[in-house]
Amino acid sequence: MCVKFLVAILILLTTHTAIHSQTVADICRDGYIQTRLGISSLSCDSTSENYQENSVNPYGIVEPAQVFLSKYTWKECNGMISCTENTILNGQTAKQEFLFRDGMFKRIDRNDQSKNQYGQFFDHTGQYHSFSIWRDGFLESNHEAVERLKTKPLKYEGIELISGDPCHKISMDQGNATEYFWFDPKKNYLIRRTQYHPNYNKKIYFEREVEKFIEPKPGVWFPSQTISRQSRSGKMVIFGRTTFRNVVVNGPIPDSTFQLKFPVGTKVTDNRAGTYYVVGENEEPVGPVIPKAVPRNLSPAEVQMPTGVSLPGQSEGTPNWVWVLASLTVLATGAIGFGLWWRRRAG
Repeated sequence: MCVKFLVAILILLTTHTAIHSQTVADICRDGYIQTRLGISSLSCDSTSENYQENSVNPYGIVEPAQVFLSKYTWKECNGMISCTENTILNGQTAKQEFLFRDGMFKRIDRNDQSKNQYGQFFDHTGQYHSFSIWRDGFLESNHEAVERLKTKPLKYEGIELISGDPCHKISMDQGNATEYFWFDPKKNYLIRRTQYHPNYNKKIYFEREVEKFIEPKPGVWFPSQTISRQSRSGKMVIFGRTTFRNVVVNGPIPDSTFQLKFPVGTKVTDNRAGTYYVVGENEEPVGPVIPKAVPRNLSPAEVQMPTGVSLPGQSEGTPNWVWVLASLTVLATGAIGFGLWWRRRAG
């Protein structure tokens, strides 16, 4: 009787712990989603510094160390995004202007070293949200992180301290990777840290973390400084820090903010229609509208790689001289065999 009672108590405690853990995971997810969806407009300036150490890319080519310094001006309202980015790389400044609106992504590229201006049209798809401030601000876009949190099963891992603040750690199995989130209940369940561990290579490690928060409105929190890291085999190869300033949440943004017009003479690539042309007044084409060439996938034999470099997952192949030597050996062996056979027959 006593044993059955203890077993029942153990089952009850285990079940309660599991229910409690799942409840905490749901509270974190729902609190995060509510905070994200509660921001209908956002305006801020930000600066990002990114350092990339010497590394070898998947093709075996060494990529030199680079330091990027980018300054952004972001404005977003109900899914429409307007952004100006100035990037300094190796002493050269490149300017880009972005606009996400009505299912369309529009961009202008300018360079201090060139008078040419290049424009692009794309259909508005999720991949272009990587330009959005939400990624560095740990809130991301509605249909990326929010939908992922809604649909993927979550596992509660317990409480861990980040800079002295207790945060709930939750893991998400994505099949090809495991992602971890640390939610801060004192900051409206905003994410303090994320980690991404791909299953295909345990030596690669991605991490982002909020170093500082600001409170632009009473009870409304937003990151003011974030960092990102990428490590390979225990060595950090990419590091970035983003700082946010002049943050205004749910404030008025004029409609003119979400207008972006290509200047006269801009060379435009329209990826929606598969054409490119030069624009005149009112962004109308001036001169011929040229269809883009349809790309095709090249076979491995058609890809000309540098000497000693092979495609990922593909061997470097056998050098031509080996095949020539093998062919000559086969021919010589055949000739000798035929001569011996002929001599025996003649004898």
